[in-house]
Amino acid sequence: DTDTYNLPFIKYMLPGEQVSVYHVLKRPVCIYTQLGNPKGITSIKDFARNDVTIVNRERGSGIRVLIDSLMYINGILPSQVNGYNRIVNSHLAAASIISRGGADCSIGTQTAAFQFNNIEKIFLRYEEYDIVLRKADEELPEVKVLLEILASERFREEVGAMGGYDVTDMGKKIL
Repeated sequence: DTDTYNLPFIKYMLPGEQVSVYHVLKRPVCIYTQLGNPKGITSIKDFARNDVTIVNRERGSGIRVLIDSLMYINGILPSQVNGYNRIVNSHLAAASIISRGGADCSIGTQTAAFQFNNIEKIFLRYEEYDIVLRKADEELPEVKVLLEILASERFREEVGAMGGYDVTDMGKKIL
């Protein structure tokens, strides 16, 4: 409904719980295709084409939630997607299969795709990472330290230096 899945799911997964949410980072997510995009894949809608085979992610992963929600929004059933049940457990594994020609496309982080020089990356959206804490736990010494580190300029610079991450609002309380 909101085209986001962190904050709305908190109420669903932790009903009645008083929580705080702190932003960690966001990272670009893209569709992986073979170099030159020989099948002309441009969106999730292409996943339902008869001539396209995907490699999917495991249930419960953020990318799988994204894939399934985009398919739902576009009226695509799993049975319409070749390779929907071919599951890998990491962005790197998905990119590797595309790199070797084992499937036509997948969805994963841009950073994983950079490990291969023969993968085309079609930007899809940003995936957000947040930390959800019970409000009662915010006063615990170890949680206070965690939040201090998360909000520190030094930590932000270290994570930002790894590349592929937007750390602009790191440590910001969003709920």
